[in-house]
Amino acid sequence: MGGLWLASSALREIGWKRRQRWLQSLPFALERYVEAVGEDLAEELVVSIRFAARAPSQKHMREVVAAAELSPSLSLRRGDHRHGIVLHSKLTYDSENGFGRLGQRRVLVWLHALTDKVLLVVHADYPISSVRLSWE
Repeated sequence: MGGLWLASSALREIGWKRRQRWLQSLPFALERYVEAVGEDLAEELVVSIRFAARAPSQKHMREVVAAAELSPSLSLRRGDHRHGIVLHSKLTYDSENGFGRLGQRRVLVWLHALTDKVLLVVHADYPISSVRLSWE
């Protein structure tokens, strides 16, 4: 039994180190990532993006978000700061499809897809200084 615990602990440590390297490789700060995947999940994840200079137009952001085809999807609104945009995602599936709340593993995968398909794509033309994740 002790061997299984050690193996499980070692795998978690490897996964954590891999995530730390991934976070450090990003060209912007991804704030509250650990809390976002480790906290009790609420219904809505808020992704607040702060740009280094000007933010892209809402039209451009909608096009990037639509092209990403994330599921669950994102809604968009202008941030409190003139260089900011806030994305919201309801992290519950439609009950008609028989899906419930996302588990932590699915949230982790979804956050990586969001980063690769939306944040890094937008960052190429509109440099992002930081992204903050929070649950509502």
